[in-house]
Amino acid sequence: MNTPQSSEVEILQQIITLLEQLRDIRQTAAGTVIPAESQQWFFQSLVHHALDMFLVVDPDGTIRYVNSAVQILLGYQPGELQSQSLYDFLHEDDHAKVQDHLSRVKASPGQTLPAFTLRIQTKEGAWRTLESVGKNLLHEDVVSGILLTTRDVTERDELEQELQRAKRMEALGLIAGSIAHDFRNLMAVILGSAQMLQLNPTEEEKDKFLEMIISSVNRGKTITQRILAFAHTEKPHFQTLSGYQYLENVREIANHTLPDNVDIVIEPYQGDDLIKADPAQLQQVLLILCTNAADAMPSGGKITLALETPTAELARKHRVPSKDDYLCITVTDTGHGMDTNTLNRIFEPFFTTKDAGNATGLGLSVAYGILEQHQGWIDAVSEVDKGTTIILGLPRAQEEESFPEPVNFTKTTTGAGYHILIVEDEAHLRELLETILVSKGYTVSVASNGKDALLLYKGKADEIQLIITDLKMPEMNGQELARRVHEITPELKIIAITGSMGLERPKIKPNNTFKAVIEKPFDVQEVLRIIQRVLSGNSG
Repeated sequence: MNTPQSSEVEILQQIITLLEQLRDIRQTAAGTVIPAESQQWFFQSLVHHALDMFLVVDPDGTIRYVNSAVQILLGYQPGELQSQSLYDFLHEDDHAKVQDHLSRVKASPGQTLPAFTLRIQTKEGAWRTLESVGKNLLHEDVVSGILLTTRDVTERDELEQELQRAKRMEALGLIAGSIAHDFRNLMAVILGSAQMLQLNPTEEEKDKFLEMIISSVNRGKTITQRILAFAHTEKPHFQTLSGYQYLENVREIANHTLPDNVDIVIEPYQGDDLIKADPAQLQQVLLILCTNAADAMPSGGKITLALETPTAELARKHRVPSKDDYLCITVTDTGHGMDTNTLNRIFEPFFTTKDAGNATGLGLSVAYGILEQHQGWIDAVSEVDKGTTIILGLPRAQEEESFPEPVNFTKTTTGAGYHILIVEDEAHLRELLETILVSKGYTVSVASNGKDALLLYKGKADEIQLIITDLKMPEMNGQELARRVHEITPELKIIAITGSMGLERPKIKPNNTFKAVIEKPFDVQEVLRIIQRVLSGNSG
């Protein structure tokens, strides 16, 4: 039986043999034709003993060859993977990425594309993160396939993730005092304005105090969203979107949030405009950019949204294999612009050019992280007194999927004929929602927890067309309520309402359970638009 020492000796002997063979080949290279069998044996031995894993696969992912490093990295014998599909061993979330990479390699003969990471399951069931580089060898005589050279980077990846988490938490700790200061200011404005309204002010003063309350709440909501987005990495839910149509939708939303002296225009675009993106995350990025643009134009101005193919210079800068595989969304303003020093810092967390107390400095760093998760990029061009252009690079999509028609946000309807059940444990919020919906003609029933709501629904199942439920409640939470209600009426429409969007979104993304999600604090008009949209069958 071989001992560890004897195994090491054997390995050393094999290495010496290989070196001697290499010496002989070099000595005879000047004028002697080396037998093909010797060359083949020599290179096969090198590949066999390499620590990196080499796979040769067909474009469809069928494994044609794998060297013995697979035993060290994954625990399989090479023969166990031969003729199997690579996708059978991949993490399901990486299927689309690997498929896309193999397609790119197939279309790029002779080129080595940039490295990418993938997760493969070991024979024992653990997941390892591998970094892989693909090369097209489909037209080679000896090796016909796509060569994937991979190495294990699991520990490196885990350390990088831990470092990023530590940096986020350190940054949040440093900024906590500033955030608390911002919220104290906001609460002071809200409380003071509310107390002034109790003193029977004039109509002009009343409008001023109401506007101050609404503005303060919206600022608090923005700060909260950006802190959550920065602190929690959320996996994108990709869809195929029409870029131009999506910009139309974003313009409709932005028009309701930006000052009246800011115009938003969309440049005409002819050509393939399909992109691959998470609609909610992309909307967050574009609204951040539009808000920043409006802030750079205090006296008013114009924001231009446009689609364009990236330049060759941009493709090289961001290491894109082919500029034709990406489509850019640009956001251009006519504001005061930025100098070079400011431009170089805009993506740093907590860096801001705005006055103290008016910004967290998280907007562009959040946008940067989202674009990175989309395998895209964000860039900026600016000049003092000549405005700023932000450029988003997004992967193009191959085929168009279903995408809802743009919602007419100016359309108003009444709720006559619809019965809605509101489930909310916060009494004031429950009363507010009831008042809003009754004022629009809806018939409304209310419950303070999921258990009471379920009993109420069982008695009025034939009357209720929609349930709006909070997620975190005593007795029975919103998700359990939705599950129990759908056991009775599978097709009933349910809207979730939550104050923990950054943490809950992966679980409550609009789907068969929840047709839409309302985030607290909410805008009254937006709530009414979401309800109209869901009742009309246009969910999301």
